[in-house]
Amino acid sequence: MNLLARDGSGLPTDPGAWGGHFLAKYAVRSGVVLHAVSGRFMQIDKEDVVLAHENTLELLRVEQGVGLQTVHEQPLFGTIKDLKLLPSQVGGKDCLVV
Repeated sequence: MNLLARDGSGLPTDPGAWGGHFLAKYAVRSGVVLHAVSGRFMQIDKEDVVLAHENTLELLRVEQGVGLQTVHEQPLFGTIKDLKLLPSQVGGKDCLVV
């Protein structure tokens, strides 16, 4: 009886042969902010903030009387190492360099 998987993974194809136990790992987004940049990303007349978590960018809008409100979260493939603001030269929207 062949207990090795045909894909070459080395795992037995019969769960009873290896005890039938599985390891489950949950992916939980980190609350740690590694970088923060403020600029004019969505509108020229309003200030926005971008927070960089380990692998997620979070765009926040500064609202009068309310504070910061999350507008969008974007998960990224990979780890964010640095975040910089590239200001507009002609008074337009700023750019974000990741």
